[in-house]
Amino acid sequence: MKGSYWIVKTEHGDFLTDKNDFIGSQLYKKFVWEPEVIDVCTQLIKPHYTVLDIGAHMGFHTINFAKLAKSVYAFEPQKRLYNQLRGNVFLNEFNDKISCFNIGLGEKNKKSSFGDLYEHNTKNWDGDWDEAINYGGRPLEDDLGTNEITIKTLDSLNISPDFIKMDVEGYELKTLQGAINTLKAHSPTILFETFTENYKIVFKFLFEIGYKIFSNHELETYSNYIAIHPDSNDYEENYKIMEEKFYRFNY
Repeated sequence: MKGSYWIVKTEHGDFLTDKNDFIGSQLYKKFVWEPEVIDVCTQLIKPHYTVLDIGAHMGFHTINFAKLAKSVYAFEPQKRLYNQLRGNVFLNEFNDKISCFNIGLGEKNKKSSFGDLYEHNTKNWDGDWDEAINYGGRPLEDDLGTNEITIKTLDSLNISPDFIKMDVEGYELKTLQGAINTLKAHSPTILFETFTENYKIVFKFLFEIGYKIFSNHELETYSNYIAIHPDSNDYEENYKIMEEKFYRFNY
């Protein structure tokens, strides 16, 4: 392949990867990314589901979702990652099941920006890392004013999801605020990442609309959580899965 881009063949599919990207480099070396997430999603996603991948990156999870569900909507605002995402949909022959959008999702329809990549270079991290850029860790920053990224609300897109994966690097609350009507109408199960500085406000938002939140030590050191709603069609089955293997957080 050309430069840092390689097609990596894995048991999960063939993927156009960038070895200069952190997730791409991990996939290039290990042939998998976040296997614990794949395991949980395999238990929760049903064949009739519509799945949203919000923060799809280069599409590793997107492709796995397409193998499990009826249809997938993938959202990735970074152009270089979005182009890889589209390539991986084509490589794995899921054009009929996956719809890709080069936008971010937020609390209102607007424009936003991406910040500097310096802190997302692994050479600036603690520990022994091969140098790479963690493009997937790059957050949206509304106050920069460069306004190169289109943001829409999920509510404005008229999608009826059964399952949502959300990895948006600190933009969780805004993404959920713009999805409030969708969440109330369809009660999708939500697999989301959030960190110490945000988890309390994210939990509060979800608790207030009736969600129950779970996690366990296998889900990336407590930064990934699963929210399920009593009004969801598969609530009893999914709650049983959560109760057997996961820790439930109380409001």
